[in-house]
Amino acid sequence: MSRMDQERNRFGSNLAEVEKESLKKVLAYSEDFMQLQREEPDYQGITENLLEICGGKFAAFNLYDEERKSFTTMAIAGNQKMIQLGLKLVGLCNGKMKWDHDDMREQKMKGQTTTRFSSVAELSGGVLPKSLVEKATERLDIGEAAVIKILSGEKILGDFTVFMSEGKTLEQQEIAEIFSNQVGLVIERQRMEKQLSDQNNLLTKLSQQVPGTLFQARLSPEGVFEFIYISDGVQDVCEVSPKEVMENPDVVFSHIHPDDYRRVMQSIETSATELSIWEVEYRVVLPTKGERWVRGFARPERLSDGSISWNAYLNDFTDQVRRQQKIEYLSMHDDLTGLFNRRFMEQEEGRLDREENLPLAYFYIDVNALKLNNDAFGHEKGDQLLKLVAKSLQKTCRARDVIARVGGDEFSILLPRTTKDQAALIADRINKEIARVKLDPLMVSIAMGYGVKNSIQEQLENIKSIAEKRMYKNKRKQGSAMRSETIGMILQSIEEKHQKEEIHSLRVGEYSGRIAEALGLEGRELEKIKQGAYLHDIGKVMVAPEILNKPAELTEEEREMVQQHGEIGYQILKSLEEYQELAEMVLYHHERWDGEGYPQGLKHQEIPLGARIICVADAYEAMTAHRPYRETRSKEAAIEELRRCAGSQFDPELVQIFIREITDLPE
Repeated sequence: MSRMDQERNRFGSNLAEVEKESLKKVLAYSEDFMQLQREEPDYQGITENLLEICGGKFAAFNLYDEERKSFTTMAIAGNQKMIQLGLKLVGLCNGKMKWDHDDMREQKMKGQTTTRFSSVAELSGGVLPKSLVEKATERLDIGEAAVIKILSGEKILGDFTVFMSEGKTLEQQEIAEIFSNQVGLVIERQRMEKQLSDQNNLLTKLSQQVPGTLFQARLSPEGVFEFIYISDGVQDVCEVSPKEVMENPDVVFSHIHPDDYRRVMQSIETSATELSIWEVEYRVVLPTKGERWVRGFARPERLSDGSISWNAYLNDFTDQVRRQQKIEYLSMHDDLTGLFNRRFMEQEEGRLDREENLPLAYFYIDVNALKLNNDAFGHEKGDQLLKLVAKSLQKTCRARDVIARVGGDEFSILLPRTTKDQAALIADRINKEIARVKLDPLMVSIAMGYGVKNSIQEQLENIKSIAEKRMYKNKRKQGSAMRSETIGMILQSIEEKHQKEEIHSLRVGEYSGRIAEALGLEGRELEKIKQGAYLHDIGKVMVAPEILNKPAELTEEEREMVQQHGEIGYQILKSLEEYQELAEMVLYHHERWDGEGYPQGLKHQEIPLGARIICVADAYEAMTAHRPYRETRSKEAAIEELRRCAGSQFDPELVQIFIREITDLPE
């Protein structure tokens, strides 16, 4: 792999790490939020966290009052001096600003968690004077804005309004929405706790507003547990009716997951004994919905008769658990292959690098010619190749082995309690399994090296370095033959798409060789011209066969697709050391002498000699060969056309040489 490719892979990996760090922050914020009891949420801190995730310039936290149909701004994050200036420009004071509900804005945001606005003026609608908004926008260098709803089910609790710098767009929208969901849970919980403290309004207010179920339960001094009240929400949370629960409390407990049952019952006993808050998360197994996660919260109270009473709520938070599980999964796994990622592998290296795991083997594996295959057959095929290699590694390794994709085309395996001989057997199994993998028209090939740590005094980093060096040594051995085979497969793929292509390439190679010989080129320079001419259309591997074989004239869009074949061919050949010197003549063989060609509009001597030679030979062969969309020209007519276009499309000197050389060629 070239240094440029390594840098690209490292850059892509860094981007993935940035996103995963943001996901981790959301998890951390969520854990901090859920520690809150009755305190007011830290609106300013929450807003600053959201602003960091979105990469915005300013962000506002707005709470919605459903009864009054109005919003209140609880916090604004960003440069405070700039915020003060902006508020002054639009005639607002800082603090808890209020504004009425806007029907037009609500209509635009309907059905969306996140809504983007091209400007602050569009966002503000008729709430603020347009002239003042435009003035503030210009002074603060603000571009687009976005509103991210804070929801509880379908109910709007508020929103985050994010203002982006001019020219920037909202970043990591999905993560911002997960964050907003966590904030919604905090707000909902805080509101529920406030309502739970008011015993007089418990049954009439909370049962209508809180997602999940509300209940009042009592434990008598004799140890008899009963529900005094339970809301209709128990049907959604536990798939039983309030009537069933009131008649038999055990129907609720019977759905608790067997692995969680003892813990839940212990939490109730502790709450009753210590009069401590009952707060527990556990799984239930329901007849229809299957396994779900529920969260319970209650404050106990000892009554005058010695019984314990709980006013509580129970809600289903399965969706949140699954989102958190997804975040945790993404932080440890590679999205494409499902294997572990570099970060997890580094953690496992620290965990397994212990005496009880010796000997500890380390494998380093590189997928051969991934970039070449991506350039030739598309990234979708390259992704399929990586997935097949990943499956082969999983199939041949043991359950205790740790397999990870650590780079774009790189994998590593950590194998505890594995001797040198065992490692050799595993390497042999991997090679045999890879040899069986087929992905036409790609060639599936890997380079592999391994090292074994036998004593605790050895450094694992040194073993990894040995494995990497051995891998690159094997890669150099395989490289030339493998790349030649890949080129052959590309040409075969083109021939299968377009049956005339091989004949065309051979003739262009022959004609180009005649011109080069007439110019006095010989040896390696002559062979380069012939080889470049033969490969001049290798980029057509990415052109659909229905376009290559179309019997009618091409559309403008189809013509543009065909014209990309020179650049694709250039990328393919540049990735192969032994073909790099042919890349430019392939790239520029459709340039014109007058500068009206493509891809760069070069003219005269700016165009490489090889490309100018191929241009003449290619045109003559195309005119005299059969084409489904136009009539074949005679040798004389083709020569006349070359003369006519000499000095405009073609190098005039090369045209004269070619005409002299082909006078003895048969029709």
